[in-house]
Amino acid sequence: MRVFTEAGARAALRMRPLIDALASAFRGQSAGRVTNNPRTRVIGGGGGTLQLMSAGWRDADTMDYKAYTTSANGVEFLVLLYDGAGRPLATFEADALGALRTGAASGLATRHMARANASAVAILGSGAQARTQLTAVCALRDVRRATVFSRTPANRDRFAEEMSATLGIPVTSAATAAEVTARSDILCVITTARDPVLAGRWLGGGYPSQCRRGEPHRQARDRR
Repeated sequence: MRVFTEAGARAALRMRPLIDALASAFRGQSAGRVTNNPRTRVIGGGGGTLQLMSAGWRDADTMDYKAYTTSANGVEFLVLLYDGAGRPLATFEADALGALRTGAASGLATRHMARANASAVAILGSGAQARTQLTAVCALRDVRRATVFSRTPANRDRFAEEMSATLGIPVTSAATAAEVTARSDILCVITTARDPVLAGRWLGGGYPSQCRRGEPHRQARDRR
């Protein structure tokens, strides 16, 4: 059985093949060839929560589960991958894996929903997940510029600097969320906000992609 650390997972996985694999998995699910079980939660006595998700893909002859804990100490992620006969294949430290998979889902949506000539991207949020969102969009469209907004100026400035160097495109930091959305062809909302950070009236002709954490009370966009 192979063991992947966070660094190992990042080195082994590339965004474009991940997007293609996710497209195949969604087609398998549509055809009834994928089992995808809902998240379950276990509350610990010390204030931690254990959350479990499992899935199986018959055409790929694989099964897996993802387990992660949330507590005052942070979040810890693990994925265990089996073959179809139940033999363990790999274990992943899965923070990076989850961020890449979430980004790939937005990349797949971009493939089908964004205009072919879309070249300007806006990001609301500047955490690790925001980085893979922008990476995925850039893998599917010829992006010429990106703009980011988050509540903490230092965080959004650091995001802009790092992603400019990583992707080779100008990424700038904006002072307001409305400013970010005004000139975008593709808008990604990737925050942990409980209340809406995106007003529907700000949207023009761009394609909006939004991701949020699994709690139903969290909202990224208002209802307008």
